[in-house]
Amino acid sequence: MSKMDLARRRIWSKVTLGLLIPGDYYFLTLTSSPDSPDIARSWDIGKKRMFRKGYNFDYYGLRTEEGCGVIHVILRSAKRINVNWLRLQWIELHNANQLWIREIKTSERLARYLQSQGDFRIAGELCYQDGIVKQLQSKWWIYPGWYSRFKCFWKGRIDQPVEDRLFAWREWVDWCRTNRR
Repeated sequence: MSKMDLARRRIWSKVTLGLLIPGDYYFLTLTSSPDSPDIARSWDIGKKRMFRKGYNFDYYGLRTEEGCGVIHVILRSAKRINVNWLRLQWIELHNANQLWIREIKTSERLARYLQSQGDFRIAGELCYQDGIVKQLQSKWWIYPGWYSRFKCFWKGRIDQPVEDRLFAWREWVDWCRTNRR
């Protein structure tokens, strides 16, 4: 199994497990312009401003090399997000006015979209990766230590039939849904 396949599986797992936790979900795309500062620093400052404004949220996202740098983020918030305020903050922080946000209705299509951000593209004789630079995740997107617990849970089930493993996976998902904090 290639590194890209492993990365796609991890993205799928993190997105689908995180989306099981109750809340309002938004898909946010933050773009850059050639005049923009470092996108990671702008994202950090933007998160802090959102928290100070009263938006208590968890997030999972990907920073990609698309264009001049793009961040795709899923926000889980208890409070409805003011898009106009968010757009003004991003223009001020990052000198880029392209911000796309929408409410999420289904997790499967979103997870598939995030997985596709790691594909390679070929242009003439030059190859370049227009893909994932870094995964971004808040502490409580799922919960701290979830992967270690999952490995212990899954360890003895590798040799079981597929149906039994699927049943075990559903048990694990139900456990994550009820034992968040």
